[in-house]
Amino acid sequence: MRMRQCRYRSKWRRFLEKDEQGSAALEFALILPVFLIILFGIIQFGYLFVVQNSMTNAAREGVRAIAIQQVEPAQGVALVRDALAMWGVDFQIDADTQVDPAGRNEVSIVVSLPLDAIAFGDFIGISDGRRVESVATMRQD
Repeated sequence: MRMRQCRYRSKWRRFLEKDEQGSAALEFALILPVFLIILFGIIQFGYLFVVQNSMTNAAREGVRAIAIQQVEPAQGVALVRDALAMWGVDFQIDADTQVDPAGRNEVSIVVSLPLDAIAFGDFIGISDGRRVESVATMRQD
């Protein structure tokens, strides 16, 4: 009787140790979706970072033109729109002039864009109603 139990266990153990043919494919199939989500998340974040950086630089150029070169705010907005034309997206650009407590004029330009307009896809629901925004402010002498 005892011999039989040992023989049965050894057959089962051989069966388990022997059948590893599809394990690499199974592991790959389980890891691939997680890896792709992380990879596309990194790409999406990098793209959003570049767009936001371009928005900041364009807003800075427009504010500088208004504050230093004394151009009209509409011309500053046109400069910003020209600088962002390569993205092919309709940015919302607002120019504003205010007086600070010291009595000097402050010029600011706000550039914003819905996150849906530049996102590759909304896989996890982060872009519903959110906006990417960049603000540049300068004192006018």
